[in-house]
Amino acid sequence: MAVNVAASLAHELGQKVLLVDCDPQSNASIWLMGIHRWLALKPTLALSALFEDKSLFVFDLIQQAVVEGDRQEKLVPGLDLLPATYELMDVEGGDIVRKDYHRRLYSGLAPCFDQYDFVIFDCPPNLYRIAQSAIFASNELYVPCNPDELSREGLTLLDRKLNEFREASKTDQDKINGYEFPVVKGIIFNAVPATAKNDSRRAIEEKVKHLKKDSRVFDSSSTAFTITVHHTINVPQSITHHLPMILEPNGAKTLSGIKKEYGALAKYIAALGK
Repeated sequence: MAVNVAASLAHELGQKVLLVDCDPQSNASIWLMGIHRWLALKPTLALSALFEDKSLFVFDLIQQAVVEGDRQEKLVPGLDLLPATYELMDVEGGDIVRKDYHRRLYSGLAPCFDQYDFVIFDCPPNLYRIAQSAIFASNELYVPCNPDELSREGLTLLDRKLNEFREASKTDQDKINGYEFPVVKGIIFNAVPATAKNDSRRAIEEKVKHLKKDSRVFDSSSTAFTITVHHTINVPQSITHHLPMILEPNGAKTLSGIKKEYGALAKYIAALGK
């Protein structure tokens, strides 16, 4: 979702976008760079370097206009990538960072904030050190959510953990002038089966309504989006081609529909940011 929303914002809406791969599995980086370019990437030129004690300039780490064609032509000039490598696992394990990791990523990325229309963090599905650092550096949060009961229950845990992190990071927050902890702007229904009829979308919407009344980390105006991204079998094909799905040639009717859904989601998020 992060890859395709970022690509839609850049390619269809003409926005300048930085995608930050915060997942140690490096899936977004491998997808957009291709395995050969990614394997040639030195860990000192990837996201984990910002967590080290060395003084680095973030623009030296960014892959400019990362999506390339067969002749290395730039297919999405507005989409840049701050890639991940497997060394990012050392950040979670504690081998690299011992303190100030929230502010370290925030400070490292600060020069980017006025250079891009959107900085999108692709996070792992947890709230450990790297995801917390990405949250700390964000203005707003969007939560992909499968339309099922487990996801509905998971929103309670998400709310509790975000509130705990909000309190635990106050010392770091106080050291940044004008800092405001981000809030959840919306829940995005993701990987919805085309034949789904009796899923939990309505129950999730009710859950969000409840949370936004009482929670400090859910925007009072937030809601579960009416835009839904359906499940598709075309993702493996896009990854093999090292292309976001919006650049895949229209084939099956489902692919055309998914492109429209990502485009609609990108427009919705862009409108919220105005």
